[in-house]
Amino acid sequence: MIVFFSILGVFIVTWLQISINILLMLSATALARLELQTSRFNNWPAFIILSLLSTVGLILGWGLNYYFSVDHLASKFCLPFDLGCIEIPYGVDIPNYQKEK
Repeated sequence: MIVFFSILGVFIVTWLQISINILLMLSATALARLELQTSRFNNWPAFIILSLLSTVGLILGWGLNYYFSVDHLASKFCLPFDLGCIEIPYGVDIPNYQKEK
């Protein structure tokens, strides 16, 4: 057990950013669970509420990650009002047309 916990400690310190995110998610879930228990929710309604909120957050995160990803934004120039998109080849600079005075 000592060797296991020491290796686990090395992994936690090595990947500190990931470990902090995991601890943040666990603590937020525990605090939400305590808040639901003090609001007198039973086990199943609290589980369903937390599951739905986390699923919506996951789907929203995936969607925003896809929308704001570098490849997605760099490969298309979309016109407003659903007029369509113009494909831009990779590695081609977009010309900067400015009004000359």
